[in-house]
Amino acid sequence: MNGFQRFALLILCILAVLVCFPDYHTGATWGFMGIMLAVWTGVIMILAVVLGVFGLDRFDVVNRLVTIVLLGGILYSLLAYMPQTDNVVPLAKLKQGYRPSADTLKQGIKHLTFNFDFVHRNVRSENNFVNQQDPNAKRAPKQTKQEKPKEPRELEILDIQVEEDE
Repeated sequence: MNGFQRFALLILCILAVLVCFPDYHTGATWGFMGIMLAVWTGVIMILAVVLGVFGLDRFDVVNRLVTIVLLGGILYSLLAYMPQTDNVVPLAKLKQGYRPSADTLKQGIKHLTFNFDFVHRNVRSENNFVNQQDPNAKRAPKQTKQEKPKEPRELEILDIQVEEDE
């Protein structure tokens, strides 16, 4: 594997952890994931340079070993330090026997999606997130107002005269 493939593996690991453990504070976790992305990108770049300098990137066994160790390090660091709302890291949850269910995965995927209603978008509007349901909300969001079809106006008769050029 080259550096780009390892970087893609890093992105997949981050997305997989975010989907499998969706009970996180949005702001703190996105900052944490950004820092992890930067740190592991640096590690991947350093590994690519070191393997290239010593010529070890030509050996398939060494590449696989480095990728497996890198994958283990990425997953361990993400699972051991990712902030959660219940202050229990995902690695401790896995040790206690927690396994993500189908509902958890759906919630995690929903966490990663966004919904913009460009027609009704306004900073101070409550209709910004019309199709999203907040489980912690005390009341359901207002439905968008549907406009009544406009009644057809009477046709205006226009008297158009065309002058011919001579």
